[in-house]
Amino acid sequence: MKSLLRTRLPLVLIAMVICAAAARGQNLITSLPESDAVMSVNVRRIVTEALPRVLPPEQLSQVQAALAKAKQVAGFDVANIEAAVVGMRLNRSAPLSAPSMLLVMHGSFNADALVSLLKIGLSGKTRDEKYGAKTLTVLKLSDLMKSGPAAATEAAIVALDGGTLAVGAPAYVKAMLDTDASKSRIKPELAQLVGREPDALIRIAALVPQGLFAGLLPKDAQGSEEIGRLVGSIEQLYIGLNMDAQVFPLSLILKMNTAENARAVAGLLQMVTQMGANIQDKNVKPIIDALKITSEGTEVQVRTVLPQDLIASFVRGLLSPPAKPAEPKKQ
Repeated sequence: MKSLLRTRLPLVLIAMVICAAAARGQNLITSLPESDAVMSVNVRRIVTEALPRVLPPEQLSQVQAALAKAKQVAGFDVANIEAAVVGMRLNRSAPLSAPSMLLVMHGSFNADALVSLLKIGLSGKTRDEKYGAKTLTVLKLSDLMKSGPAAATEAAIVALDGGTLAVGAPAYVKAMLDTDASKSRIKPELAQLVGREPDALIRIAALVPQGLFAGLLPKDAQGSEEIGRLVGSIEQLYIGLNMDAQVFPLSLILKMNTAENARAVAGLLQMVTQMGANIQDKNVKPIIDALKITSEGTEVQVRTVLPQDLIASFVRGLLSPPAKPAEPKKQ
């Protein structure tokens, strides 16, 4: 009996920790202000499990060295991030433009100290702005990044409590601070949608504004009344990327307005998949071969796997330094 307890007790404790972390992540999501989409990132699992699998030793050592330096200089350990979520708001007048974003992190780190460290590092380039009982630190993103469309915009950062940090568009951060019950919070259906697959590496859920996807259709398809009707019937979208011992399972779920439309979309996707059955590309073929498309009620469920080599190539490209511009030839 004692040996059984010794064997099972650590497993029970590990399960309790995982469940507690998942619960904290879900609480963080439900505390977000009204949003069109939410992304949940399992930072700890990505750093400790995924990166060692997909990065070559030299590049992994560089990443680990950078994280160790951040811990030494700023006292910030990525492994201490228990939950990280990103809220997104669409620009209603230009839905396909870059959304407003809000990042909220919770963990066993000193959020107030991190804000102070940022202000010290950007001495003279930040300003304080009072909002209720909190003080926002506002800065220009151009002071953090040299180029890109977001470099011209401002961001605000604030410690929500001792272990929770929020950073994003100033209006979005202020909405996070609003505690008035009359203020809009994230819709329960969006929180429920992103709550699927709680152990996934990355989860993205969105409530789709009517007509959003119509503008994404190829020009030769925009004239089809039936395609437009089916695309316009998509109400919710979910994407989840997970990891098992061999591959990275990928889920795509489309929630339609009727079960009839769900069956129609699933059938069309199945036919399109059959047309690509003879593809021999080494990166695409495993994805096509593992593809399963079904409909259940008003949902279209698409599941496949991404080969580890494909994920590894993508991550290596993200972490590689940008190529230096070619020097002009001497005349």
